[in-house]
Amino acid sequence: MWHERGGGLDPDLGSTLARMQGFRVVRCDSDLQAFAQVCAASRAGERVTLLLVEPSRLTGLSHALAATATYTPQVQIWRFEAGAAKTLAAYTSVPKPVATETTPPTRLKMPAGPPRLRLAGEGASPSVPAPEPANDEDAPRTPLLTDEELAMLLATDKAKRG
Repeated sequence: MWHERGGGLDPDLGSTLARMQGFRVVRCDSDLQAFAQVCAASRAGERVTLLLVEPSRLTGLSHALAATATYTPQVQIWRFEAGAAKTLAAYTSVPKPVATETTPPTRLKMPAGPPRLRLAGEGASPSVPAPEPANDEDAPRTPLLTDEELAMLLATDKAKRG
């Protein structure tokens, strides 16, 4: 049952729902809470009826009903209107389910002519000369760390604290 936040529940409706057997009544005062309860009960395999208490006063009604129609179309929706007549009837303004399919991906047009990329191992790029193979034994080695950085890394915790 979804009712207005902060609004009181009609005593006749409350007593009628309390007398009904075989129903579990969950009171919700927001669109998100109502939708979450409907989804959870539907997923659990329960037969679900969403009761809208004075739908004209409910915030987010159109979005919640569209989502309910899309994700839980088996849910029955009823409305209760308080006032002199106090009517309980099926809600007839339920929107059609929204299609949840994604749009098909657009195809990219391939440029005319040969590709500009080359695969690895298919020769050197004409704009960049191929590197000369280096002889590791003759090349001077540049250390990755300075002597000071290496000493700091190898120092014990006691030496780091001073």
